[in-house]
Amino acid sequence: MVVQKKITFITIILLSGSLLSLVSCGKSDNSSSNTAVPVVSVSPHVEEEQQDDQGTYKAILRPINSEISGETSGTIEVHIEGDNVVVKSSVQGAPEGVKHLQNIFVSSRCPDTKADTNKDNVIDLMEAMTQTGMILIPLDSDISEQMDGIEYGPIANAAGSYIYRRSSTLSRILAGLRSPDPDLHDSIVKLPEGKDLMLGGRVVMIHGVKPNSNIPESVKSISYLTKEQSLPIACGVLIRQ
Repeated sequence: MVVQKKITFITIILLSGSLLSLVSCGKSDNSSSNTAVPVVSVSPHVEEEQQDDQGTYKAILRPINSEISGETSGTIEVHIEGDNVVVKSSVQGAPEGVKHLQNIFVSSRCPDTKADTNKDNVIDLMEAMTQTGMILIPLDSDISEQMDGIEYGPIANAAGSYIYRRSSTLSRILAGLRSPDPDLHDSIVKLPEGKDLMLGGRVVMIHGVKPNSNIPESVKSISYLTKEQSLPIACGVLIRQ
């Protein structure tokens, strides 16, 4: 009886050892399998970032050609909320009684003295556009269309000040800027295909001095404007607020 119990006890021990070995082997296999799984690093596909047009953009205007036009200053703001666009300008120190054209240009640089390539101490519109690029949005009587109302400009009062305000819809403005360009040789351009307004960083420039201003004969203008009408008097860069 004692011998039988002893044999049974030994059998239990042997079976327990076998089970432990199997469990241990199983853990080892699982651990080996886990460490063998490679870590895959997936690089996201990066597309060209488009600026969201929504928001408020403000330009601080600083004088250009102040020897002729005086110390013109002020601000221009563009506010876009949903499909609504409002443009406001407040200008001081401009030549009084003069129509002042206002334009948003494609580039992000106001003209400096390097733009005066003919060295006549005046930066005319043609010279300025070598740095500002061409006109994208005329801030005239109808900001929805580039050519509609293009001859309009606010007139400064006796104190040299004026306030301008116009509104439209973003969808109309973009439709106009994305339409075919009727004249590829003028100073006004369309948006590149697939691009939004991307106003942040674009230049705004104010023009216009009195007809009897002392302007050199070397000053140039575009075809439909006199050199007095187109002469830059202030410039600023739109910064997203």
